[in-house]
Amino acid sequence: MSPQNQAILDCLTRETFPYPVAIFRDQDFDLGPILLVEAFDVPTDVILGVHEQLCEMLASIETEPQMLPGAVHDFASDAQRDSLPADTVWYHPRRTHAQAH
Repeated sequence: MSPQNQAILDCLTRETFPYPVAIFRDQDFDLGPILLVEAFDVPTDVILGVHEQLCEMLASIETEPQMLPGAVHDFASDAQRDSLPADTVWYHPRRTHAQAH
């Protein structure tokens, strides 16, 4: 795993980010190569706040190519997961006993 992916995972773990996150390379029409860091399963009513939180948390991490944080609505998560590259790195939030029930 690349050091930049590990730094992103470490930050998400340290901050106990509550949503799964996919980290993968992509291509943007205007920017060229990018590193997408996308939160998944985010409810519509909090998606903007989650996106802002992710941007703030990861702002100090420098990546090559440029990192673009984002968030995927919970209703679109399954279809989006199916289109991810095979080498996608995942962060999965730690579930507490209370969350499991």
